[in-house]
Amino acid sequence: MRPGNKKNRPQRARRHRDIVLNQRVHDKEGNLMKLVNETRGAILAEDLEIADTWRGRLKGLLGRKNLHNKQGLILTPCKSVHTCFMKFNIDVLFFDKGGRIVYVIENMPPFRFSPLVGQAKYALELPAGTLDMTGTSPGDRVAIIEGCPF
Repeated sequence: MRPGNKKNRPQRARRHRDIVLNQRVHDKEGNLMKLVNETRGAILAEDLEIADTWRGRLKGLLGRKNLHNKQGLILTPCKSVHTCFMKFNIDVLFFDKGGRIVYVIENMPPFRFSPLVGQAKYALELPAGTLDMTGTSPGDRVAIIEGCPF
C-alpha cells in the first residue's frame, strides 16, 4: 500500500465528549447554570443542557415526553432545528456568538422544520410559551449566568 492510503492511517481516538449526549451545564462549583434574557431581565432556563456533538444535536429532545418549565437545550453550532418524532411543542430562539437573538419561533409543533437562520451560531429549545411569557424577541441579548442559587 502507498503511504497516503487511508487504510494505513491510524484510527482517531474517540473522545469522551463524543459519547456523552446532552450534558447539563454547570459552573466551577457544580451549580446548574441559567440562561437569562439580559434585555428584559427574565430567566429563560435554570436547567440547561448542551448538545455540542453531531449525535447530540441530532437527538436533541427526541424520546422525551415533555420539557419541564425552566428547562432548555442549547444546540451548538446550529442554524436550523426540526421537531420530527417529538411529542410536544417547543419555543426556539436562535442567537449569534455575541448573544443577540436573531430569530424566534413560538410554539413550534411536532414534525416541522425551522428555516435556515444564517446569522445564528446557537439555538435554544425551550418549553412552549416561554418566549411569550418572558416577552423575548429578536434583538434581545441572552447570557449564561453562573451560580444558580437553588
